[in-house]
Amino acid sequence: MQITISGDHRGHGAVEGVIKHLNTLGHDVVVQGACDGEACDYPVRSLAVAQDVAEGRSGLGVLICGSGIGVSIAANKVNGVRAALVVDAAHAQGAREHNHANVLCFAADRTSVDVMCEAVDAWMHAEPQPDRHARRVEQMAEIERGSSPQDQASSSA
Repeated sequence: MQITISGDHRGHGAVEGVIKHLNTLGHDVVVQGACDGEACDYPVRSLAVAQDVAEGRSGLGVLICGSGIGVSIAANKVNGVRAALVVDAAHAQGAREHNHANVLCFAADRTSVDVMCEAVDAWMHAEPQPDRHARRVEQMAEIERGSSPQDQASSSA
């Protein structure tokens, strides 16, 4: 699977660690805007990763900045991207299964590279779940299109 990855100067070391892990597993990794630890702008890198995923050039994307918040906000500005800031493997798995996350975001200041790699593995092995989760993902897409989705929650929600 092709995975696009990037990050800012605070996430540089973690980006390198996750790239190494993904390469070891045999994935095709595309690096958008390599940052060597010098100050660099996360919105630019987030946009590049998000566009690769939204336009189908990559199946999934990974973004890492100091807090994880900036990259997730920036990536979610791109229609079709569902970027999730996660803290561990269980969080990542749920983001994929329940929210159909296609970009995973991490806080380099709070998450170790080992935990990031475990989370990426769990996320890549998880499958988006149908039923009520798919309905809610479609409601998010409606919002992207400028519509107002109707609440369809039921007792099984």
